[in-house]
Amino acid sequence: MRKWCEVHQVKYSQFYYWWKKFNGVDKQSSCQWLPVTFSDEKEEPSSLLVHVGDAKLEIHHPFDPVLFRQVIKVLNEQ
Repeated sequence: MRKWCEVHQVKYSQFYYWWKKFNGVDKQSSCQWLPVTFSDEKEEPSSLLVHVGDAKLEIHHPFDPVLFRQVIKVLNEQ
């Protein structure tokens, strides 16, 4: 178990705690361990939807804050 924990970067004490906790679970239960995979890819932040009067602006990252202020100013004048 220690080698598995080392390879998967899991603290042995945490693994052992959960292993002991679930080791007492009814053996007839349908509980199963499933593999979990992680990705190093960073997700882009979601877009922001801004309503100004009847106009709807969808803002994505990265954006130009100066242009955004100008657009809001123009929309507010209408």
